[in-house]
Amino acid sequence: MIHTNTVPAQDALFLSWYDSYAADIYRYVILRIGVKEVAEDIVSEIFLSAWKHRARYNSGKASAKTWLFTIAKNALIDHYRKTKPQSELFENIKDGTDLMETIHWNLLSDEIQVALQKLTKEQREIVELRVWHGFSHAEIAQLVSKDERAVRVMFHRSLQSLKKHISPQSYLSFLFFPFLFS
Repeated sequence: MIHTNTVPAQDALFLSWYDSYAADIYRYVILRIGVKEVAEDIVSEIFLSAWKHRARYNSGKASAKTWLFTIAKNALIDHYRKTKPQSELFENIKDGTDLMETIHWNLLSDEIQVALQKLTKEQREIVELRVWHGFSHAEIAQLVSKDERAVRVMFHRSLQSLKKHISPQSYLSFLFFPFLFS
């Protein structure tokens, strides 16, 4: 009997997803959690869950990226449910924004931070997914459970709002060099 070191096709595909999306998913999680070790644990749980349920993945329904980010979003929701904040510090954060998201926005340049805070939490999420993570409008629509047209309109209106509140140079930097602000 000859043993080969070949990986079954489905496993190889999953490994390519990990190689392609693990860093993006880690950034998505760390921006919301803020603690490296906790974020790493959550990312591990995300990929473990994806591995266990890989047979359920339907490429006709969503891209692998969208499917993995949906798992990530659900893992974050589960994490927040398990670790509801007890202190007044956490309770004083406005409009349901989590602490790490608030800290993240405070680290942005003042001009961009002020403009982004004028957007709703949902608008900020759509802008982040589109600009920082490179999702298509269709992928974002699946993630936020909205119609693609509604996502396009919300993204366009969000950009128009940003344009009104920041200088043209900051606006272009934000769009073309998003890694400087993420």
